[in-house]
Amino acid sequence: MIQPLGLSAIASDYQAGRLPKPDFIDAMGRCHASWFEYAEFLNGSEVAAIEITPGRVVLVSSGGVRFVVDPIDRRQPICEALHFRSYERMDAEMLFALAPASGVVFDIGANRGWYSLHLAKRSPGIQVHAFEPIPKTFAALQENISENKLSNVTAHPFGFSRFNGTAEFFFSPDETGASSAANLLQRPDVRPVTVEMRRLDDFWSEYGGRIDFIKCDVEGAELFVFEGGLQAIESRPVIFCEMLRKWSAKFGYHPDAIITLLAKNGYKCFAVDAGRLCLMTHIEETTLQTNFFFLHQTAHRHLLDTTVPARD
Repeated sequence: MIQPLGLSAIASDYQAGRLPKPDFIDAMGRCHASWFEYAEFLNGSEVAAIEITPGRVVLVSSGGVRFVVDPIDRRQPICEALHFRSYERMDAEMLFALAPASGVVFDIGANRGWYSLHLAKRSPGIQVHAFEPIPKTFAALQENISENKLSNVTAHPFGFSRFNGTAEFFFSPDETGASSAANLLQRPDVRPVTVEMRRLDDFWSEYGGRIDFIKCDVEGAELFVFEGGLQAIESRPVIFCEMLRKWSAKFGYHPDAIITLLAKNGYKCFAVDAGRLCLMTHIEETTLQTNFFFLHQTAHRHLLDTTVPARD
């Protein structure tokens, strides 16, 4: 395990007389060298700035969105963007190209709000509904919405499936993005948490408006979201969906089931390849992409023909 710098321990040793002043200054200087390592490491990444204030750290994305950092969660998207230089860069670029400048976006499985907040900040004319059922993650989502002072994002503390009621999810504090109704991580520190679930169709009928874009990433249970939302999908939103074979297998289906289901509603499935949309009729064991776009054959023809030409 990587050990922390030990700033407090160094300061305590100096204050207690165990560390001479020259050694204290030298030790602190070595710790502070990390400032400049980070300054260099930010170059070329999607993280534009690191802000440290008493008791908190905020990372600012290159899109100008501020994320309060959880000291425990090692896989939060803003940290992934720092570690790997970007967060789903090619898929995100396509998402931003296909998302409406005005209209309604549903972010199902919003986590800490990476997509919700970037969409809301890029396009003040849209209204984003962000759905996150895990209480601790939902609180972090709310904090990030407040941190960015965005009035066009509404957070909802429940998830979607093919039923209304409650469900047991499996939650790990250091990898909140893997929270799911299946125990994906199979680790002893994963703990169950009871969450509220609803049918997308029921919420949509109460909401009463159209949906222009859906992002759905619920760690393997995506099929169940769509099975409970076929009426809502009749409003023909563009759909961005994670389909990961190893996760869907935990729920007893193959991602092709989603392709088949949405095809009955006039949708075709596409993956991003070299900045273009590539038609996917099925998912193979050799398929590298894990995120996919579904566009309606007639309602989204303008997007396929002009904005992002499809390559079949």
